[in-house]
Amino acid sequence: MSKKRLGYNVALHDYSPAYRAYVALDRMPKNATNFETDNGYPVVFLGELQCRAECPETLICGNKFSQVSGLVHHLERVHGALKAHRPKSKLGASSLKELRKAAELYVGLMKYEDYPGHNAERQPEVETLQASSKATGKKRRIEVQEEEGEVEEGLSRPVKKAKKDRASKEEAWELAFRSSRS
Repeated sequence: MSKKRLGYNVALHDYSPAYRAYVALDRMPKNATNFETDNGYPVVFLGELQCRAECPETLICGNKFSQVSGLVHHLERVHGALKAHRPKSKLGASSLKELRKAAELYVGLMKYEDYPGHNAERQPEVETLQASSKATGKKRRIEVQEEEGEVEEGLSRPVKKAKKDRASKEEAWELAFRSSRS
């Protein structure tokens, strides 16, 4: 039996190990919280398939659907969300910003789950630190010898690597986004 992937979230599915694990999970993630609401209607994120509505018996409903539209109709029929308050459906491909926001949601949602790629998504980013001189209070710049023999003023090697890695992630997102639109 082949798994069906929805057209609007192919890039999210291909790029995010957390989302793939979320889709494969047969229960609610351990870190699941109730839906936030906007104008009284639950905020359903891109690709979301499990109901996180408040439920008296189990605290969180937990029903799983094969499509977001099934989840939306469930919210209206079972949990009483008013169709009049539902945000208008967006047509066309999702923006890169929407994909990133959704990917972050699934990383947070799957925080306490074990899945392939979990550690790669949770690497801390390196921040640029500048030391100040106690005598003058001025910030010092550090000269770093590059591998090619050049001298670049300012950033240490770990910070440069973190910036390069961040740029690579941006390029990967952009590539995944473009390929999903074609």
